[in-house]
Amino acid sequence: MSRLQDVVLRDVIASRPAATAVPAGTLFFATDTQVTTRSNGSAWESYSSAAAAGDVVGPSGAVDQAIVIFNGTTGKLLADSTVVVGSLAPKASPALTGTPTAPTAAAGTDTTQIATTAFVQDEVAAVPSSIFSYEFSASTSTPPGANQLRFDAGSPYTAVTKVWARIVTAGGVDVFNALRLLAVGDRINVQDKNDHTQYVSFTVSGAPIDNTTYFEIPVTHLEHGSALSGGQPVLFQSVGQGSGATSGTVTHTVGALTDHAVVVGNGADDIQVLSSLGTSVLVLHGNASGDPTWSAVSLTADVTGVLPAANGGAAQAVGTSDTPQFARVGLGTAADSSAVLKANGQIYSATKDDGNTSTAVTFNWNDSNNHEATMTGAAAVTLSNPKDGATYGILLKGGAGGFTPTWPGTVVWGNGVSPTYPIASGHSHLVRMQYFASISKYLAGWADFVA
Repeated sequence: MSRLQDVVLRDVIASRPAATAVPAGTLFFATDTQVTTRSNGSAWESYSSAAAAGDVVGPSGAVDQAIVIFNGTTGKLLADSTVVVGSLAPKASPALTGTPTAPTAAAGTDTTQIATTAFVQDEVAAVPSSIFSYEFSASTSTPPGANQLRFDAGSPYTAVTKVWARIVTAGGVDVFNALRLLAVGDRINVQDKNDHTQYVSFTVSGAPIDNTTYFEIPVTHLEHGSALSGGQPVLFQSVGQGSGATSGTVTHTVGALTDHAVVVGNGADDIQVLSSLGTSVLVLHGNASGDPTWSAVSLTADVTGVLPAANGGAAQAVGTSDTPQFARVGLGTAADSSAVLKANGQIYSATKDDGNTSTAVTFNWNDSNNHEATMTGAAAVTLSNPKDGATYGILLKGGAGGFTPTWPGTVVWGNGVSPTYPIASGHSHLVRMQYFASISKYLAGWADFVA
């Protein structure tokens, strides 16, 4: 051992003398460990423990930018952690490596707290499946018992229109929202839990009705297998419209289609093409269990109602009490697109003979547009049921002559010239007139002639 001075020793740590063998205050520097210790007269102690309060001792070297840590519990000795500050994950968007862990949140937590895989698994396990367990009851009345499922009609279930399902299943799971959110078009499958041949499928036809402890679900029958057994466990499965496809949309590539080709559904929820039907007029004959069958339409056997004469039907007469309405009519010829009526041939209103008249005569235009009467006295003339724009004709026969009829004030004579009366024997007067509703007048003209 070499002595530096009376109170400083220097050697390898193994050659350090006992602390009692040197004066108190002696320092010993270990050349192999590079650590300095001090004798307090009874033991060697860290040289830093004798330093003034607040002073610390660190290593002779360190990694640049490394984090400093305390070495021991004295608070006087520092060490190099070798962890560089730049290697730590930042507070904002840290990119962690390895398998980072975090506290697992309590069930139902809905905050910005980190969700561990354990929390996620627990939450998923708590969500009801789309397949529920019930006890099936063969009763067709409400309400269903605890954990029960019932229908409003029995096997073969084709008459079922309502499914009654308790809100709490046989497994004790509250499925209130799963039942409430069933939509029109969704499918419901009910199957015996231990026998898949016992089942029935429905289509939801209306919004589920909340009856506090159970839901009433309007349905239509889709298909069924063997009858379900009352009192047995069953599985209730809800399936979205068309097994998840968008309602009302079918996307399928069937290749090139020939003219008049028809596609039909098959058992695999898909579509297929029937062979071309050609250009003949064909009609589907109902077939509930297989592919459609087809045959030509018979206009006389397969079509109901009145057929046009061109298609083999009989000509139809319009009765006196009928009130037909047509946009365009052609009589004896094709209808004209610029006229409501076109006739090829005569159109006439047969003359109505109102007989002999002495004191009064009524010409009713509903009987005919043309009237005649024989004067046997000075008769008062009445005109009834005129139509705006219609033209009328009256033949007044003079008879024995000397008679003067009285015309109503609604008749206005052309040029203000009234007929010459009395009508002479052997003469007749022809009166032609047209009625205008806007002035409530007949504009009339007359002629006297021997007849």
